[in-house]
Amino acid sequence: DEWHWAKALAAEARARDATTLHLAVGERSGIQEDLLLEALRKLGITAIIEEQHALASCVCGYKGRPTAESNCPHCGNALRIASGTEIRVLRYE
Repeated sequence: DEWHWAKALAAEARARDATTLHLAVGERSGIQEDLLLEALRKLGITAIIEEQHALASCVCGYKGRPTAESNCPHCGNALRIASGTEIRVLRYE
């Protein structure tokens, strides 16, 4: 959840003597950016977030943005989500 992530990110920032984080948050990470920003703010950390779009691939060769139902638009098989599910720190300041 957002509070758990905020505490972990704030601890990492403090260990690096940083007060600002630049984050990439995957659109399929399950994290609400506004709640994460608020939680970090309460912990004394400023965050700048950029959304990372999800990318998926299929055994048929399809590569692109995943559909809402997570099935391949070409063959109907289940897509493998390749990116866009994680939270990454891009930079500490």
